[in-house]
Amino acid sequence: MKRLLSLLVYLSSSILLLFFIVIFFTENTNIVSKLYKKNITSYIQNTTSIEYNFEELSIKWNGLNPSLIFDNISLHNESKNQHYLSGKKLILKINFVNSLKKLKLIPEEINLVNSNIDLTYNRDGIYIKDFNFLKDNDTNNNDFENVKFRVTNSNINVIDMTSSHNYELLNINMVVFKQKNEIKLFTTFNHQSSKEVIHLASNLSFDSDNNINGQLYSKGVNINLEKPLALYQKLSITATNLDYTFWADIENNKFIDLEAIIDASRSKITNDLTKDRLLLDNFSSKIFYKMIS
Repeated sequence: MKRLLSLLVYLSSSILLLFFIVIFFTENTNIVSKLYKKNITSYIQNTTSIEYNFEELSIKWNGLNPSLIFDNISLHNESKNQHYLSGKKLILKINFVNSLKKLKLIPEEINLVNSNIDLTYNRDGIYIKDFNFLKDNDTNNNDFENVKFRVTNSNINVIDMTSSHNYELLNINMVVFKQKNEIKLFTTFNHQSSKEVIHLASNLSFDSDNNINGQLYSKGVNINLEKPLALYQKLSITATNLDYTFWADIENNKFIDLEAIIDASRSKITNDLTKDRLLLDNFSSKIFYKMIS
């Protein structure tokens, strides 16, 4: 019995020592970057038509769960001189227990830190190159299905192909994750300057026909709408010092219940066909809408 107990203590001590050595060398040396940098970049470039580069790969441990940290990353297509993403860091948190069970890396969270991201929007979805964020592009790959996606202190540029307008989301902090069949989003960002702040939260789901259902909340402070915003049919609006609060329930891509509070120091509503204009100073309004079935 004493011999068995001694053997168990020896095995446990050996495993702990080995684990300590792995943590020490992966955190305090660049051995991981030297061993895997070339393989990672080659894999991404061979499976896609875009180029992925990073300066260095390091590892930080939080208990049993490691985080892979890619420094100074870039995602681009050099032959077409197109830029998709650049950033100070990409942090990939790994679920160690699930990775051991499946004998492959299972991500838990992806965080883009101090990044510049270029996206394209059309009626089919939101894209970074050919990847559509609103659709599951690979139904056979469930490893990323429940991954939490973060963007920290970054800028996002959205090109709207339907209106040929560009929209800049500055200093954005965002988290997106999937819970059951619902996609939850929480974000805060600046519109055009640090004084223009927008908060956005949503709890949405997509049915088999890709229709949107769920709830949406947004609050804006000191927003300046210099570019005309489509309001209704052929009407558009511009505004300065706009404050708003907005709640809505969505069903099959339609607002079925809506409430909004709007205050603007100066706004202009334009009929895009006749070019008639309505100027409003110190405009304040409460809007209520409910669809009658």
